[in-house]
Amino acid sequence: MTKITGYTPSELKNFTPEQLKNILHPDDWDLFSNNFKKRLTGMDITPVQQYRIRHRKKGYRWVETYTTLVDYEGTRRFILFFWISLKKTS
Repeated sequence: MTKITGYTPSELKNFTPEQLKNILHPDDWDLFSNNFKKRLTGMDITPVQQYRIRHRKKGYRWVETYTTLVDYEGTRRFILFFWISLKKTS
């Protein structure tokens, strides 16, 4: 997590929703938000997506995400994995 964002997991955990939104590139926000809403409603969308994440000191970098929605103790929750994309560099 720290290698990708420049922030420790404890720092990210304490971010406000607005701070978390600001890590995502502004041009990617609508795509991210729409995919999130579609997944919440149960639409079948590809679990792998690509977005630009702002690293604390190194600018934006492409990441790939894998998202799935699971039932856990009677509630629906997201599991999100992300890694630096080797497919895109600019």
